[in-house]
Amino acid sequence: MNLSKRDMRDIGLDYYLSAVNTMTPFGTKRKKAMRWYGEEDLEALHAEWDHIDYFSKMLTDRRTHLDPALNAFCLFRDIEASVESLGGSNALDDVGLFEIKRFAMTTRKIIDNHHRHCADFKALDWASMDALIALLDPEREGLDTFYIYNTYSKKLENFHLRRMY
Repeated sequence: MNLSKRDMRDIGLDYYLSAVNTMTPFGTKRKKAMRWYGEEDLEALHAEWDHIDYFSKMLTDRRTHLDPALNAFCLFRDIEASVESLGGSNALDDVGLFEIKRFAMTTRKIIDNHHRHCADFKALDWASMDALIALLDPEREGLDTFYIYNTYSKKLENFHLRRMY
């Protein structure tokens, strides 16, 4: 089902959509590409209503458990350009690696919070960030920073030592 801008204005939907405050660049993209349900999509629409009902209740019943996830959402940045530059023989600079590491660590915080407080909500299928974080944080410091770790290579460690003295 497709609605024109005029249709959206006539039924007041543009007002409600303008009131939706997305917290991440991904939410903003999803809002712009929102799916509209027709009569043939009633089952999917009911599933979405169930999701909305679940999170509406959570906002009132378990708000303190939800706050850490909401705070983590504010840390997300659009890393699409960094991920797209990985194609071919391109290498990321330390800023791109930092963006990806921070994204992975923030996502893991949200996943951990979900497993602790919303494990009964099964509609989300999380991808584990553990392997990516282990690669970008080989010394397991757990910091939201990135630098070229000596752990990556003995030659690199020797190079760093020579540059320091």
